[in-house]
Amino acid sequence: MLAVLRFQKLKTKQEISAMYVHWRRDKHTPNADPHRKIEFLLGACTADDVTWKLPAKFRSNAVLAMEGVVSASPSYFRPEDPSKAGSFDPARTAEWVERSLAWLKSEFGDRLVSVVLHLDEATPHVHIAVVPLKDGKLCAREVFNPAELERMQTEYAQAVVPLGIQRGRKKSLAKHQEVAQYYGRVREAVEPLAVSAGELAMMQLIGRTPPALAKLQAQAADGQQAREEVVHLRDEAARASRIADEAKQERQALQNRLRAVPLADVLPQLGYRATSKTGADWIGPAGRITTKAGADGRETFRLHDLGTGGRGAIDLVKLAEGLDFAAAVAWLATSQTRDAAIATAAVCAEDEARAALDVRTGRTEIVPISRDPADLLAVADSLVFERHLPEALIQPLVDRQLIGAARSGGDAISKVFPLHAGSKVGLQADHIGVRIEGSRPDEGHWGLRGRRGVWSFAYPGPRPGGREVVVLGQSPTSVMSTCALARERQGLIPALEQDDIGRTVFVAAEGAAPDEVRAVLRAAAARSTEVVTAFDPDERGRRLGNLVREEAQATPAARVTGVSGLVSLAGENLSGFWSLWMMMLAEGAQALRERIEEARAARKRGQGGQSRPVPTKGTSENTM
Repeated sequence: MLAVLRFQKLKTKQEISAMYVHWRRDKHTPNADPHRKIEFLLGACTADDVTWKLPAKFRSNAVLAMEGVVSASPSYFRPEDPSKAGSFDPARTAEWVERSLAWLKSEFGDRLVSVVLHLDEATPHVHIAVVPLKDGKLCAREVFNPAELERMQTEYAQAVVPLGIQRGRKKSLAKHQEVAQYYGRVREAVEPLAVSAGELAMMQLIGRTPPALAKLQAQAADGQQAREEVVHLRDEAARASRIADEAKQERQALQNRLRAVPLADVLPQLGYRATSKTGADWIGPAGRITTKAGADGRETFRLHDLGTGGRGAIDLVKLAEGLDFAAAVAWLATSQTRDAAIATAAVCAEDEARAALDVRTGRTEIVPISRDPADLLAVADSLVFERHLPEALIQPLVDRQLIGAARSGGDAISKVFPLHAGSKVGLQADHIGVRIEGSRPDEGHWGLRGRRGVWSFAYPGPRPGGREVVVLGQSPTSVMSTCALARERQGLIPALEQDDIGRTVFVAAEGAAPDEVRAVLRAAAARSTEVVTAFDPDERGRRLGNLVREEAQATPAARVTGVSGLVSLAGENLSGFWSLWMMMLAEGAQALRERIEEARAARKRGQGGQSRPVPTKGTSENTM
C-alpha cells in the first residue's frame, strides 16, 4: 500500500476558478456518484480562498497556487476487495483523513487555504490548494522544487506509516504523474478495457505496445480482476508474438526500405510542391523545406518555418505530419508499399489490418484536439495576457471552437485554428485543415495540417440585419487585432465602423492556397458584399495584395477597399495590425488617430498637393 501525493501548478485565476468548480461538483463529473458525499475540511472552497492570500504585486507569469491530491492505494481503503471501486472502510478512511490533514496543516501552515475530501469516486482522495508563498512573495520555484517535492513525499509517507501505508521507491524509473493524470487513473480504474485485433496487428507490424495493454499493466496493482485481465491479454499477445516472429525480419527490411524512399517521392504526397529546378526547395503545409544529400548518401532535410530537420523519409513524415515513429512508418507503408505492410500484419484479417494502418484518411482527426478545459484556458490566456487581445473577443471564439488547443509533446500547448474552404466564408462550413501556432511568446512558428484553407469568424455590427462586410487579412492574430481596433469605434478604421453594418466577417488568409483566396472574393462578389483588405506590410502581405488585385480585375462585380496603409502611416517600424493595436493600447485611440492624420497630411505635402494615382479597376486603397 503506497502513499500518493501529487501537485500541479495553477498560473491563472481562471484555472483556480475551474479547479473549485470541479471540487464543488458545480458541473457534472463523469464517474462521480451524486449520492455519495464530498466534505469540505478547510476553507470555503471558492477562488477567494486563494486570491485574498496573494500579494499586492507579483509577476504576470507567477504560479498563483499549487493544486494537490492526496490518496493511497485502493487496497488500504478496501482491503477485502481492492477491485470493488467506490467502496471504502469508513473507519480506515477516517483515520487516514485525520493523519493526512494533520500533516498538511503542519507542513503548509496558513499557506494551506482549501481542503476537500471526495468520497464519490472510485477511491477516496483529498484535494488541496496551497499558495506558494515565501517571505510574502510568490515563489513556487523554491517552495515546490524537485528536492522539496521529494522531501514532502518522504515526510507524508512517514506520517501515515502507522496505518501500514508506505512511500514509493525513491528515484524510481516510474514516470511521475501530474494531478490530472493521477485523477484520470482513479476514475478509469474500473473501466473495461480490451485490445482489438487491429491493435495487435499494429503492435506486431511496428513494435508498439497497444495502449490498452499499457493501461492494464498500470492498473494491475489495483485488484485481482485487473491482474486476471492482464494475464489473459498477455496470453493473446504471446499467441500473436509467435506469428509475428516469422514476419520480424521482413518488418525490419520494410522499415529499411521506407527510410530509403526518395524524399522527392514523399513530399508531393504530403502536399508540397517544388520551387526550384534542382528539386531541393519545396513549399507546403508546414512552410519551406530544403533537401540535400548527406555525407553518408542518405538525404537530409530542413523545415525552416518549424526550425527543425532530419534525415530520411521516416523522419520527414514524423516532423511534417507531427506523428510518432510508429505512425510515420504506418503512413509510409500505406502510401508507398501498402501490400507489403498488410502482409506483415498476418495476425488479423486484411480488412482489420487496413483499418489499423489507415492513419491518413478523413476518418481520423487532422490533429489531436485537446478538450481539456485547462488547455483551452492556457490558449485563451496566451491571447489575452500575452497578445493583449480583448477577452470579450477571444472567449466567445474559444467557446464556439473557432480557437482550440493541441498538445505537441510534453507540456507544450499550441493554438489551433480550424480552416475551411474560401467559398464558405460567412457560412457554416466543415473543416478541411488546421493552422497550428505556438502559444509561448518565444514560439513564433506556425504550421498547417490537412488542406490549405482560410480561418474566419463573424462579429456583429451595430445594425442587426444590415449589410455584411468581409475583412481579408493575414494571420489569425492580425485579423483579431483588426477586429479589436474596429470594436473601439474611435474612427481608427471608419470603413468597419459604419452604422449600417449588420456583421463583419474577419478572414485570415495567410497560408491558404491562392484558389481559396480567390474563392473568398468570388463568394463576396456573388453576394454583393464589400471586401476590405487589411494586410501587414511584409512579403506575405504584398503577395496577398497582388493576388487580390489580380482577382478583382478579373471579377467586375468585386468591391475591394484597402486599409493596409494604416500601419505604415502610424509608424514605419510597425510590423502589422497587431503592432497597431499595441500602439493604440499604449497611446490611446485619440493620440493614434492624430498621429495617422498628421502622417497623411505630411504625405500629401510631400506629393506637392497632387492627388494619388487612380486605383486599378475593381479596387480602391483607403487608409482610413
